[in-house]
Amino acid sequence: MAELAEQELANREDSVLISIAEEFRQLENTSVTRQMLSETLQAAQTIEGPSDQSLALNEIAEAYRLLEDTKTAQQLLRQALEAAETASSSNSLASIAVTYAKLKDWGGALRALRRCQEEEKVSALTEVLTLWAEKQNPVLRELREEEE
Repeated sequence: MAELAEQELANREDSVLISIAEEFRQLENTSVTRQMLSETLQAAQTIEGPSDQSLALNEIAEAYRLLEDTKTAQQLLRQALEAAETASSSNSLASIAVTYAKLKDWGGALRALRRCQEEEKVSALTEVLTLWAEKQNPVLRELREEEE
């Protein structure tokens, strides 16, 4: 019973970390954002479940991508990919593939997609190919932004 309560608490903490990372992407002050992301990253490194850890690391990598810190984003994605592979988490792998594509790292996107189950792979591959097409033809991106 106590073990179940501890697991539930850990899952809540992991969800909170992921939500925090998502919110950091909205902040404007990059020095404050970087400090807070650094602290969130330290907490994310302690997440025990590799699937949850990969999701948190991917969200933090996405925040660093938006801050145009490609190097840190790439490092975090490598860690996220390793954790997702350990957990055999197809959902995490799909999200990681999309983040790699946003960084225009097509090789990283394909590495993540290789281990995805078909259902997640189709969805992620669609987004990856859309990002690639928009890179090749920026007018496509403008059209998509107008539709949204």
